[in-house]
Amino acid sequence: MASQGLIPVAYAYRDVPTAELRSFMQQQGQESQEFYNYLLSGMTYICTFGLENKLRENALNSINLIRYGKSTTENEGKPDQQVKVRMVSGDHIDTCRYIAVQAGIIDEKEAKQGAVVMDGEEFRAALGEYSVERDEVKGTKNVVFADENKMKGVIKTVKVIARATDEDKNLMVGAIKIAGGFILMSGDGINDTEALQMANVGVSMGTSCQVTKDASDLVIMDNDIKSIYHSIMWGRTIYANVRKFIQF
Repeated sequence: MASQGLIPVAYAYRDVPTAELRSFMQQQGQESQEFYNYLLSGMTYICTFGLENKLRENALNSINLIRYGKSTTENEGKPDQQVKVRMVSGDHIDTCRYIAVQAGIIDEKEAKQGAVVMDGEEFRAALGEYSVERDEVKGTKNVVFADENKMKGVIKTVKVIARATDEDKNLMVGAIKIAGGFILMSGDGINDTEALQMANVGVSMGTSCQVTKDASDLVIMDNDIKSIYHSIMWGRTIYANVRKFIQF
């Protein structure tokens, strides 16, 4: 199911007497691992089904616009003028691999390469030793890598990170900035807040939670990824015009 882009969900149940449940909750607490194990023991499996989360119709076209500045990949131009698109997700690696191919982030050949698609644990291991330091003045976090050359090699090739944690997002942003990149980070959940603040430009959608919007530099009100392309286009245009004006 995951390899077809579906999100697998399993259903199971267990009959628990109310008195027994209340007693266990009082003894162990609702947040304890013991209570969690108690609920999941002796369950009866019902079924597994796959949730289909379809890509928007304009996803592929929007990704090409962001990357190349046009909707097709013909005559791509100079690599240093392209926007490098990365996908960081909490979904299963097979689901991420399928969606990334459908969205044009990677091709079929890249999907089979471990250096291009990896899960969060593999990503952290590949980066090597690192530490996270907090800037008390700016209120942001900075990542320091023991071996920057090793880190730069990973960041240059990886395009999809699955089963990603909040820390993985922060590492991705921090690594790209250290490698000399200018990064625009898009997120919509509370767990994206730190990465949005660390990025050069943090972007959230109009339907994102308020905490995420507050942490962002730009809010896309129409929830359309294509608007990120327009933001880049106008941002570059204004930047170029200001440079020309100052030079003049």
